[in-house]
Amino acid sequence: METATWRIVPLRTPRVLRRCSRCDAERPFSSTDKFRVNANGRKVDVWLVYRCDACGISWNRTVLERRTPEAIGTDLYRRYEANDLALAWAHAFDPRGVRADADVPLRVEKTGPDVADAIRFEVPYPIARRLDRLLARELGVPRSSLTGVDRRLLRRPVRDGLVLTGLR
Repeated sequence: METATWRIVPLRTPRVLRRCSRCDAERPFSSTDKFRVNANGRKVDVWLVYRCDACGISWNRTVLERRTPEAIGTDLYRRYEANDLALAWAHAFDPRGVRADADVPLRVEKTGPDVADAIRFEVPYPIARRLDRLLARELGVPRSSLTGVDRRLLRRPVRDGLVLTGLR
């Protein structure tokens, strides 16, 4: 059985929808991919910094509150201080506590045979793109022509490690 691999790469992080204090309206805020680390005595706070797309005012999204450096761990603490991009993206794709615009632009990197018996998906960050919409776009066919796969599976978001077989 020949398997193709599709790596789903987001081109940006999800925007957070929130009320902007300067615009006095609900606006999308984009991650700057930068952390703000603040120590107060032996306790550390970490925020991921966002900016309003309309006016540029910043908003700090809480990542960690009142933790000791030992509780955070030396390696993780250094990654926060160094503004580690992979760590910033991991936090930006975590939907807990915020209302996010989960429909981010994607690039699909395909490896393996053009005509394969199965497709294995690599999804490094959780995305909300439905599997049927992704397949239809990439294969250039209408969604109604995707047969041989459970319809309930096709309506779910694509996820890391999924192997799709039986696609006709």
